[in-house]
Amino acid sequence: MKCKKCGTEGNSEFCPKCGADLKGKAKSPQMKKWIGFGSLFILLLLIGLIGYPSLKDLTSPHQAVAALKEAVQKKDADRIHSLIQSNKEGWTFEKKDADLLLHYLNEHPEDADTLFNHLTTWAKILEGQTKPDPHLEETYASISMKESGRKWLLFKNYSFFLTPVYIDISVNRDHVKLYINDELVDENPPKNDVNSYGPYSIGTYELKAVATGSHFDATESRIVEAFEIDTPPISEKLTINAGEVNLATAYDHTSVLLNGEKTDIEIGRQFEKFGLLPMDGSATITLEKEFPWGTMRSEEYVIDDQRMDLSKVSALSETDRNKIMEMLNENWKLHTEALVSGDASKMDVPEEYKKAVEKQASQLQGKRKKYVATFIQSRYDVESLKRPVYNEEKDRYELQVEAEYTLNEPELHGYSLLREGDNATVTYYMTVFFDEESKEWKIDHYKTGSFFLTSTNEIKTFDIK
Repeated sequence: MKCKKCGTEGNSEFCPKCGADLKGKAKSPQMKKWIGFGSLFILLLLIGLIGYPSLKDLTSPHQAVAALKEAVQKKDADRIHSLIQSNKEGWTFEKKDADLLLHYLNEHPEDADTLFNHLTTWAKILEGQTKPDPHLEETYASISMKESGRKWLLFKNYSFFLTPVYIDISVNRDHVKLYINDELVDENPPKNDVNSYGPYSIGTYELKAVATGSHFDATESRIVEAFEIDTPPISEKLTINAGEVNLATAYDHTSVLLNGEKTDIEIGRQFEKFGLLPMDGSATITLEKEFPWGTMRSEEYVIDDQRMDLSKVSALSETDRNKIMEMLNENWKLHTEALVSGDASKMDVPEEYKKAVEKQASQLQGKRKKYVATFIQSRYDVESLKRPVYNEEKDRYELQVEAEYTLNEPELHGYSLLREGDNATVTYYMTVFFDEESKEWKIDHYKTGSFFLTSTNEIKTFDIK
């Protein structure tokens, strides 16, 4: 008998060379194949019986919630993007949406805790660990968790679905551009019409309406938080507090500065249209004009009306006004001395002024008593020193200062508008002008007044020593 394994001839039960069974039959290839499949099936069955619970845990609702929570804690927007799907046809949950969601949850930890508590409770319901609560809705804060097919053909897979939100916005004026998180979403929406914008993910959004003016853009913005949204959707009305502003002042060719920046606008005594400006306190007007004595720059005026009359703005600084009043005080001291002495030669005033003083002194000295007087106090209406008027005939700026002078007259009493004992008070219009050659304010003439300085105006008082 020939050995099928090595080919050696032999008569015994086993091959004398290799020891193979000379009487047994070899297994067919088909039989070997089935034996192999059977062994593999048994092995997989054993592995499945042992590993099924562990593999099932990897795809459980609780594991999905844990994965999302971990992504939020690690600030992993890419992972959040992979875990959440859109719940609206035609809208895709993109990476930028994941960034907004992540930023919101990190900025609002209490909302994040509430969301994950809800998802954990819903996971227990999906796993059958607890009975459904009729008052518990599947979706919270626009996020729901649902079964989404099978994983590895054996296990249920769970995913998060986000239902986007819409934002309803209306604006109170035409010709407005509307932005959401600095992205232009509408240009010139109809005034007061409610328009819906979206879809948007959970997040924080800045709504901004911009009305463009020739010099300044008036804006109104509002922050809204899209998280736990019920119906109706978020609704906001943006009211731009702005208007076409008209300005006037006391001097033509006065330049206008807006928030400290120069513009090409000049205004004057007639109202001029400046353009659209906000009236919420964010815009200020400053006036500037060149005069022979220097540059006038006003204080800042907050724009709060569509018609602003700035004709009361002072063209003279407080320092300039004080110099004029001190000059007038020195002049009246010499004026008083001239009344007593009859000699006005020391006065730096026009000849007509000097002659008028000397004439009055002569009248006083003709009385029976000797006239003696001391200049003790002056008072000025500050408003009368603020706005010089241009005299075209004399080609110069002039002021008519309202002054009140008090003299102590112990012997002979002269004229007075008001008298208390020996103290005589008289009011005058003191005309002064700016001399461009000397760059100084000088006195031209004076005229007795019949007015009183009242406390309703700003009064500057000097006690003369």
